[in-house]
Amino acid sequence: MDFSLGPDLELFRESLRRGLEKLLGGGRWVEIDEAGVLPAETIRGLGSLGVLALVCPEDLGGQGGGWLEAAIAAEEVGYHDPSMSTAVYTLLNNAWPFILSRHGNLMWLGV
Repeated sequence: MDFSLGPDLELFRESLRRGLEKLLGGGRWVEIDEAGVLPAETIRGLGSLGVLALVCPEDLGGQGGGWLEAAIAAEEVGYHDPSMSTAVYTLLNNAWPFILSRHGNLMWLGV
């Protein structure tokens, strides 16, 4: 059985890896961890890489990706910033938006 990623997922991984290196490379993640604050520009940078709300449908403002993309993104985020991988990235940008998209409604927004 072949468990290798297809060309689209490999391209996703490589482009994410390059983007995260620019965003968090050179020990930047240590500065962020020691400060105890996730800078807004880091969050905007993750958004520009297309990995926020990755598994949410596009019609709800998400990226419309699958869980394999989310796993690849979490792995790469964790490699580039170990302190952000589980709590910030995985929960806030994958699990909670997915739960809301599946079980929530937009009535509180007046939609």
